[in-house]
Order: sequence, then C-alpha cells, then structure tokens
Amino acid sequence: MVQILAFAYGAFIVGVIGFQLALIAGAPWGRLTQGGTHSGALPTSGRLAAGASIVVLAALGLAILSQVGSGPDWPRWTGWVAAGVQALVFAANCATRSAPERKLWAPITGVMLALALSVMVLACCRGERQVLLRFDPDGTLALAGLSEREPEIDLLDTPAFPI
Repeated sequence: MVQILAFAYGAFIVGVIGFQLALIAGAPWGRLTQGGTHSGALPTSGRLAAGASIVVLAALGLAILSQVGSGPDWPRWTGWVAAGVQALVFAANCATRSAPERKLWAPITGVMLALALSVMVLACCRGERQVLLRFDPDGTLALAGLSEREPEIDLLDTPAFPI
C-alpha cells in the first residue's frame, strides 16, 4: 500500500516536472505559475526558476521514494523534509493572488501533500526500528537484535521475524 502511494507521488512529480520543462521550452502558461505575473511564455528569469524547480522536485520525489525502498537509500529525515517542503508549496499555492494558478495548483499540491504525509506516516508505522526475535534450539524466544529497516537476512544466522 505504502509503495503505491509513493509511486503515485512520484507520478505527480513527473507530471509537474513535465510542466516545468514545457515552461522552459516556451509554453504560454506564465499565468499558471510563479504568481501569475507573466501572461504567455516566461522570461529568462522565470525559465531559470523553472529549471531550479526541476532540481527541487526531483529531490522531493527521490526522498519520498527512498522511504519505501525505491530510489536512493536516504535517511528517514529526508522524507520528512520533503513532506515539509510539499506543505510549504501547498500553502504558497493556496495563498497566491493568481486565481488561475490557485485553481490549478492548490488541488494538485494538496493531493501531493496528502500522498507525501501518508507515505511518511505509513513508513514510520511499518517500523523505523524493528525488534528481531529468534527461536533458540531449545525452543525459547530470544532477542536477535534491532534493525533500522526491514531485515533482508537474519542477524544471527537463525530464523528471525520482525515484531
């Protein structure tokens, strides 16, 4: 479930990056971005800002995807930073004076915020730290260790399961 949410967030990121690439290429959508101060194509400064946005968007997407084991192996805090940045983006799109920009981006960034927060909460709930237990040969239950992520191998070469 959490992977589906993370990939949905990633799909939104790809869509927004596509929008930014179109702006850089000269699409006449200036009224839908950057406060709606430009009608038509963005000037050079606006296109540079769109390029910088692509870098930030890619980092946000990778940070959220990394929380479900896809993409880079980034620490948990990067996902929380991404969710925080997404919250700021949502707030900015709700507060913009440009009605067309607000009508387009507030719902989109709101869904993206919900996805990012859902991924982070579910990723933490599934176990940032797990206690690993194992059965000793005499049948008793023993502590095998702690794991930061879901274990791929047993820490003591005996069957273990996370709780």
